[in-house]
Amino acid sequence: MPTRKFIRAVGASLHDRLVRIISSFPEFDALPPFYRDLADALCGIEKIRMSLGALGWAAKQSRRLGSLLGREARASGIPPRSGNGPLPGSRLSSTRWTGTSGF
Repeated sequence: MPTRKFIRAVGASLHDRLVRIISSFPEFDALPPFYRDLADALCGIEKIRMSLGALGWAAKQSRRLGSLLGREARASGIPPRSGNGPLPGSRLSSTRWTGTSGF
């Protein structure tokens, strides 16, 4: 069972990565005409803009869901954990924890 800090961290990490992808794209209006025409011919600028907009929506949702699920985990009584190792009651708690998955 993931901890509430972990849930929020995953949501924030996903949000940050999606925002980084969006911000790494150049402004199409600032591109030289050759590259703008090339992008339009290969993929379609409007399609790229719509896809980047969808990534923006996904980034907002990941942050929102991470916060929401973190609050729900807190309300359900899941204790905050620190340190490494398996969660109590997990299938790994009865074995020696090595810090690796073994795969």
